[in-house]
Amino acid sequence: MGQQLNRYYLRTTVITLLICIHLPSFSQKKKADWWKEPHRFVQFNLQVKDAPYINAEEIILYARDQMRAEGIMLNAGGIYAWYPTSVPYHQINPYMGNRDIFGEFAAAAKKHGLKILARVDFSKTTEKTFADHPEWFALKSDGTPNITGEPRFGDWDMLYWTCGNSPYRNEAVAMPVLKEIITRYDVDAFFFSFAKFYPSWSPYSKSKYRQLYGGELPEIRREANPEWETVCYYDTWKNWYKTIKDADPEVAVIGRLRMDQREKVSFMAEYATVNSTQPRNAYHEGWSHQDPRWKASIETNFARANLKNGERPLILVNTAPGLPWRHTSLPKPEFDFWMAQVVANGGNLLPSTTGFPAVMEDLRTLEYVGAFNRKIEKIQPYLKGNIKQAKVAVLNTRTNYKIAEKALNGFFEALTNHQIQFDVIAEFNLTDDGLKNYDLVILADQRKLDDNQLETIRNFIERGGKIISTFKTGLYDGKGNLRPTVFLAKERGLKAFYNIVRDQNASYMRLEKTNHPLFNGFGNTKIIPGGGDLVRFEGTSDPILTLVPPFAPKGWEGNPPERASFRKTSSAFSIVAINEKSIYFANQIGKLTWEHRLPDHQRLIANAVLHLAPDAAPFRTTNYGGVMVNMYRKDNGYLVFLVNNTGERPMKETAVLKNLAIAWSLSKKISKIHAILAGRNLDFMQNEGKVSFSLPELHSWEVIYIE
Repeated sequence: MGQQLNRYYLRTTVITLLICIHLPSFSQKKKADWWKEPHRFVQFNLQVKDAPYINAEEIILYARDQMRAEGIMLNAGGIYAWYPTSVPYHQINPYMGNRDIFGEFAAAAKKHGLKILARVDFSKTTEKTFADHPEWFALKSDGTPNITGEPRFGDWDMLYWTCGNSPYRNEAVAMPVLKEIITRYDVDAFFFSFAKFYPSWSPYSKSKYRQLYGGELPEIRREANPEWETVCYYDTWKNWYKTIKDADPEVAVIGRLRMDQREKVSFMAEYATVNSTQPRNAYHEGWSHQDPRWKASIETNFARANLKNGERPLILVNTAPGLPWRHTSLPKPEFDFWMAQVVANGGNLLPSTTGFPAVMEDLRTLEYVGAFNRKIEKIQPYLKGNIKQAKVAVLNTRTNYKIAEKALNGFFEALTNHQIQFDVIAEFNLTDDGLKNYDLVILADQRKLDDNQLETIRNFIERGGKIISTFKTGLYDGKGNLRPTVFLAKERGLKAFYNIVRDQNASYMRLEKTNHPLFNGFGNTKIIPGGGDLVRFEGTSDPILTLVPPFAPKGWEGNPPERASFRKTSSAFSIVAINEKSIYFANQIGKLTWEHRLPDHQRLIANAVLHLAPDAAPFRTTNYGGVMVNMYRKDNGYLVFLVNNTGERPMKETAVLKNLAIAWSLSKKISKIHAILAGRNLDFMQNEGKVSFSLPELHSWEVIYIE
């Protein structure tokens, strides 16, 4: 192996020097920070066997003229090189012949004024490379490789997963490839597919584990150091980032963000130029497994709210109903609904299609993208420099996401359905400066919070901020140790925590003071459904919401029904502690809301938010629910996105809302309300700090500018 590596290093050094010396460099400067601007993109995910049918200029012109794109993302290298690479073991697309397909695309894109985003994927390569360098691959603990493509149902190569710690993903192949592409072609950005670290017991991984942790890499994945795979992933990403920036500092590196923060916000803030997320709208597992209605909104919100300068993230969306059906299209109303959420939440949309017009048999996706981009074109002059009018922040920490996911989902559901303006922030933004523009922070079952995070929240409250917390929030410190004292006890109106009361299924919540603002809109009831676990606590305020315990053991609730009487049933368990600074729900109100989607639970959350932050929902529809609202400050006016959230999904047709009535709390005098997509001014009335007007029709979405 040593002689093999020496030959490899010599060959790689020579190739790298040849690339640097002989290939042309580009003197034309790119526009600095072009990626912060509003743009319209498309992706053609090319298939290797379709290479002979590619006419680069024809495809670029179709993207520009028919799909109204300003930028295009295309395969460049990695699994296959789409150009005549000089890097050893960078396998060239065998169906390309002697052509330079990526070069043809790059030249045509620049000729016709499109940005070009180079897509690379170093996660896998062919069996040819494995034959020479098996040590470069992600081996299982028994030494066998991880293979994609078995059993082989076609005439194509087997693909083997590469090891993130090996030279293939670093100095042998990936880094020279990135440098080669930058040196040869005028690319604007790089996007890395499947960049994650794939579990590997290669010689390189075993050696690195020993160096980092002083022991052998465990054969069972979950027994390895919990940060092991993250460290490996980050080290490789840093190498890619440095290679790109050393070759051309103006080439953008497109990072990744996900709600679970597999890639930490803090890391991507340093090692990415602009971030992306990928909210797939997938139906391949069946209707009952569809993604939440607001998924595209929340993921775009999270990506935008946590970037360095609040710039527009790049949101990659698959336009098919799941990757197994990647060659087909979503229904147009569903497509429009999903895409509108991205734009409404401040993202630059990058719809992805498989193939290109000459080889596609379902061309509806291309038509839908073109029609949607024409709408973006109409509003594009309004999209730059907008400031989200969010008074509420929902904290989503990497440490707590897995356990808090359902609690967070319940809050997202309630806030979205009640048109409350909010941002989803990570711990990266949990700083004094990061919270300065918010009136309220929501801590939905954020169980582990370290002392610095606690102090930041305390400072926020001292400056006049409010908090909503639930269940076990702050019960543990950052290392998972039980806190000796109650988290923010004084601020939250708590004296002590006692035991956890479990499995309160078929319980109720009793409204002890039905006239309290927390219960606005509940009507003539003193009870609402309860359930789940709760923390028994002692508070400083009078009980306003208490537990009515279950009537029977779990699985026998209310059976027989004649025993389910409320007489002589009471509870000393208070569910809510409330004061002028804080509302604490001792139960799992977020999880309860998500699992059952009952309007009473959603209303309870919304009322709590509006009680502490009355300005959190200034712009509301009054005669229709099911409208997503996103509001921005734009120059001296306001930009408001309305997305029609009505109808069963996947939406086969749009439920048009007629004469949508809108009320807006605003003391500033306004002069005009303009519906941009409809192309018309709207009549309005303004009196005593209230603005009211009507939108004649809301189809999939509308954008309103108010000045």
